[in-house]
Amino acid sequence: MEPGVEDAKHPYILALKDIIGPLHSMPADVIDDASIIIAYYVLFIRELAKTNALAGRFTSPEWELAYEQTNAMLKLLNTHLIEYLKNCPMEALST
Repeated sequence: MEPGVEDAKHPYILALKDIIGPLHSMPADVIDDASIIIAYYVLFIRELAKTNALAGRFTSPEWELAYEQTNAMLKLLNTHLIEYLKNCPMEALST
């Protein structure tokens, strides 16, 4: 995973609904006065990506399984991070 931290009010962040889609969550959807976001990207191995080439127009069963498992893991990670950060002292969040 590649983590990153960004200003929640950065123009690129504010444009995510336009870039990704109207259902994409925004920082204020999670924390009303969010000032930063923590972003991470999970890479799949090259062999998994190649399975899609063999599947034609559709995604391969291997890709679908990895996608579902990854999204389930990210949902748990997000929930944990949100709860952890909500319970941090404000000094820790402002550095």
